[in-house]
Amino acid sequence: MGRRAYSAGNLHPLDHSAQELAQTHLPLARRLAWKQFQNCSRSVPLDDLRGEAFYGLVYAAGMFDASRGVPFGAYATLAISHRLIQTVNYWRRGGRSAPTKFTDLGIAGSGEFDTPCPRTRESIDHAAVHELIDQVRESLPTRWFQALQLYYADGHTLEEVGSLLGVTRERVRQLLGKAVERVQGGAA
Repeated sequence: MGRRAYSAGNLHPLDHSAQELAQTHLPLARRLAWKQFQNCSRSVPLDDLRGEAFYGLVYAAGMFDASRGVPFGAYATLAISHRLIQTVNYWRRGGRSAPTKFTDLGIAGSGEFDTPCPRTRESIDHAAVHELIDQVRESLPTRWFQALQLYYADGHTLEEVGSLLGVTRERVRQLLGKAVERVQGGAA
């Protein structure tokens, strides 16, 4: 695209684990680029959006700190989405773009940055939530995920969850403990 708001000098070299993170989350970058393409009336070429999404993914992989307790998918979604919004803004301004840093991502939750389309903010948040849910669903046995969903998302008590799953209250507590431990990165 010709702009250098995020120069190659801003990227950190990727170690092996960061390369694996980036490689396994390529579908996420493609999906977010496609959603941005659809939401903004196709005003930006899809190839440009994909390139920017991949750049955001590489940036996120290089900056990711697992000790903060944030899943990589959520962090990468935020970084990629921010990059895509900046790209659409750049195109809509006819190439006049103010340099932006990913350290500015902290303002993303406050709604203070310029969104290019009315539906963009909603679609980014929706995509991020569904990405997290999909990651949790894929990483857990079905029964563990059902227990999490019934207890945390639907607000059932331990007894109600046990009744719905056909197990005791204590077994529900154990399932929830194992599920939360696995989601947070421990082996259950």
